[in-house]
Amino acid sequence: PQARAALLPHLDLQGSVERLQDVYDGSPEFIRTQQTYSLQLVQPLYLREARKALARADALVAQAEARYQAARQGLILRLAEAYLGVLRARAQLAFVEADRKATQRQLEQARQRFKVGMVAVTDVEEAKAARDRVEAERVLAENALASAREALQELTGRPPGTLEELGPALPLVRPDPADVERWVRSALEQNFEVLAQAQALRAAREEVERRRSGHYPTLSLVANDTYIDRKFNFGSGRVFPLRGQNRSLALQLQLPLYSGGAVSAGVREALHRQRQAEEELERVRRQVTRQTRDAYRGVEASLRRVKALEQALRSARTALEATQAGFEVGTRTTVDVLQAQRNLFRARRDLADARYDYVINLLRLQQAAGSLDEAGLRRVAGWFVPPSQGGEKK
Repeated sequence: PQARAALLPHLDLQGSVERLQDVYDGSPEFIRTQQTYSLQLVQPLYLREARKALARADALVAQAEARYQAARQGLILRLAEAYLGVLRARAQLAFVEADRKATQRQLEQARQRFKVGMVAVTDVEEAKAARDRVEAERVLAENALASAREALQELTGRPPGTLEELGPALPLVRPDPADVERWVRSALEQNFEVLAQAQALRAAREEVERRRSGHYPTLSLVANDTYIDRKFNFGSGRVFPLRGQNRSLALQLQLPLYSGGAVSAGVREALHRQRQAEEELERVRRQVTRQTRDAYRGVEASLRRVKALEQALRSARTALEATQAGFEVGTRTTVDVLQAQRNLFRARRDLADARYDYVINLLRLQQAAGSLDEAGLRRVAGWFVPPSQGGEKK
């Protein structure tokens, strides 16, 4: 860093040319010319302020690196969320489309049955209302999908092509280790936001010491080598040259006595900034602790929700088959069938959402613990398959 330069040798070369001409009444003209070249080397031996500035610069570099890694992980997570956002919107549109087709078929069946007197006109109107409702939902689903694709394109810089879906063989396992407190400890030690703020506090402490260095002496080694070439002309036409070289080696000690209170005021300012950094670090630690616990609970809840919704999907499919059979023999109405179909579509959608939630919460947990990277993202990418192979088991 630039702060290191203050501790390294400084080498300066200076040169000057002078011409002095004196003219007095009744006296011959006097002319003197002089050329001077000086080479100076200064090596700081004790410069506490520069050393503390270097330590502060090292802390700021470490802070910048940690913030870069935090931003990198944040981008990975936002990309995953945007990708799954498109899949959510696409799945919602597919389920609404399936609902629309089912309600349209049910409307056609209701009209045919009404013509032969098997159902009342209210069944036809209820089927029409259900179809119109689904048409409105379809408009919303199409708009949501377009918005989700735009959000993904904003991150990638290219229009989304054919996106892969979560495969049926998604490994639904508990976090390893299965102990939230161990995840919290790992997050407090490795989370890049925590590390960045810890380095900010370190930089603030070094700044306090740098300001205090205004009361400390400085010691430097100074070496000079000066060459002088003089020429004197007293007006007689003769020139008298005089050449010489001066070399010196010295220790230069500087002890500050009073600076008008500037040093003390600077120390007080730096102490307040240090206190601010301490409070900010505590805030970040609490925030990361909460985020880690939330992500861990999210993974656990997603696991339980997926298992429950898989059972709900099987139950909804069985209920629809039973309701359709009852409708054929006249024991169930069109409304019953439409509701059973909607329950099935809702169960499929909710199951897909729960699977997506599991993936996102797992990535959030890894981000909180500071372990989210491209390798982890590639492992998650292995859970996806082409659209023709995706979806839940029928």
